[in-house]
Order: sequence, then C-alpha cells, then structure tokens
Amino acid sequence: MNMTPHSTNRGFIDLALKGQIPLWKAFWLVFLPALLVLYLTYVASLWALLNLNPMANIATFALSFSLIALLIIASVCFVVWRNSGNSSSRAWKYLARIFVAVYLLWYAQRAAGLWLVVGPYGI
Repeated sequence: MNMTPHSTNRGFIDLALKGQIPLWKAFWLVFLPALLVLYLTYVASLWALLNLNPMANIATFALSFSLIALLIIASVCFVVWRNSGNSSSRAWKYLARIFVAVYLLWYAQRAAGLWLVVGPYGI
C-alpha cells in the first residue's frame, strides 16, 4: 500500500474522529496545537488589522473570530472526548473529559459575553 503524507494525515484525522487514537495523542497532538494555532492566528490577524486600518472595528472582528474559534474549539474538544477512553487509567479518562468540558464552557461563556456586548451587527 502506497502511503503518501496526505493519506497518512487523513488516516490520523479519521482515527481521531472515530475515537481510535490514544488519549495522549488526542490531547498533545490535536487539542493543544489547535489552540496554539488559533490564538496565534488571532493575535497575528488583530495586529495586521490594526496596522493596515487603524480605524478598523475591532469588536466586529473579535465577534466573527470568536464564532469561528468556538466551532474549532468544540471540534477539538470532541476529539479529546471521543479518545479519552483510550488511556491507561480511568482517572485520565475522566480528567480529560472534565478538562475539555470546562474549557469549552469557559470559552463559550466568554464568547457569549462578547456577543451580548457587541450585538449581531457590531458597534
């Protein structure tokens, strides 16, 4: 079987979504890198927006980005949740589930606060 890098990555993604990878891989190779890329993208985009257009509406940008980020965070939390049973200890399983649930609720609460302040049409 000819395994190209694309097919190998697709296999990892499929296995992660099906809950067939070890918990440590789901957490360290999916959850944390996705959050790091998300936050770095936010900071870089905000910096570029302010440098290119100092009069830009930051609230509207933050509102849009928070909605997209919530979907991405929910997706990676789903991956960790699905793979949490693939750990050596039941304690890690429940600790991982509690951690991603609390993190997702925390982020959703912050995003909802932003949505309530900014509103559906921006400021």
